[in-house]
Amino acid sequence: MKFQKELDNFAEKAKAFCELAESEFTDELEELYKVEKILAELHLSVLCLPEPNAVWEEAEDLEKISEDKNLVKKNWDAVRERFGKLPINGYWEIFDASDIEDESAVFALVSDDLADIYSNLKSGLLFYEQKKFAEAFWEWKFLYKIHWGNHLVGAQKAIRNYFSFKTEI
Repeated sequence: MKFQKELDNFAEKAKAFCELAESEFTDELEELYKVEKILAELHLSVLCLPEPNAVWEEAEDLEKISEDKNLVKKNWDAVRERFGKLPINGYWEIFDASDIEDESAVFALVSDDLADIYSNLKSGLLFYEQKKFAEAFWEWKFLYKIHWGNHLVGAQKAIRNYFSFKTEI
């Protein structure tokens, strides 16, 4: 694949996030610091991946493996429950902050954000481990643009606000 180095770097970050999501919960603040750090690493490394149209010619025959997707869906609840133990979960956000006419806030959950991020990253990892790099790329970069990127930014802001306003220096 043309952008293998960037893809390998992102796969390393995605694997670290999924391992954290699948690990035993330890201490609330320690976990929150880990999540804050890995979200920042994910954010930077996904931005280093090329735009989807740059890989289009290599992704003509994308295969979707439904049993892998079902396995990821089974883990979603456990991951959501695990991250629900963090000291911050609920927060308010504007769905489309660029729409200045829309003043309606929606209630969001960090645990939902992190579980959704997990499901998209894990699905991509399953492809990556099978050396289906074009599929992994699409799962990660395209879904970042339309789905998990919004969850990532929402969770980052909620966590940053928690550390800014709810903890002592």
